[in-house]
Amino acid sequence: MLTFVLRGGRIFDGEDFSYGDIRVEAGKIAAIGRCFCDDAAVFDVSGCIVSAGLVDIHTHFSVTGTKEFGFPPDLATIPFGVTAAADAAAVTADRPYLDRLSVRSAVFVPLHFTDGRPDFAATAATVAAFGDRAVGVKLYFDAEMFAGIGPELLTAFSEFARERGLILMVHSAHSPVPMTDIVTRMHAGDILTHAYHGGRYTMADDDFAAYAAARKKGIL
Repeated sequence: MLTFVLRGGRIFDGEDFSYGDIRVEAGKIAAIGRCFCDDAAVFDVSGCIVSAGLVDIHTHFSVTGTKEFGFPPDLATIPFGVTAAADAAAVTADRPYLDRLSVRSAVFVPLHFTDGRPDFAATAATVAAFGDRAVGVKLYFDAEMFAGIGPELLTAFSEFARERGLILMVHSAHSPVPMTDIVTRMHAGDILTHAYHGGRYTMADDDFAAYAAARKKGIL
């Protein structure tokens, strides 16, 4: 396997930037800094950012991207440095479709509704059909999307996720309750999205009290 050096790039390690070389041997990073290259091919990456593959935890590539716009997920991710992505609205268990993608993919299965009522059995069936691709479940906690939605459902769905070892993602735009009430029903490692939606009950209320509570609990 080729040994090579990426020379002069701006290196991003997930938190900080630095400048230097990266030596790769047998497909793995062997050294970072000022690297010798007598036995290696050298690629000048000056002016470029060098990073491990990025992870996009909130996409809609199976519905919005592919079915509505016909845009292949691989083209919307890999050219921009994203090598792993999670579809945050995977309703139908099209596991073979995901297996054909080059980008590493995972899904958050949204809570199914049948005749306007939450259907936990149907949601569990979709989770099972996706297998290990299902890393989490998603609740659209949005009063404009679902009339009468309340905190009891959030609590129940949170327990549904925990029983299965899944991450809970909560879409909080147009929440029927203050953001702090949402945070109290979530757990460490869960994800709160659309928290700064500009409407009623946002993360900015109460001097960012919900933000402080989320950070303390380890909610992303």
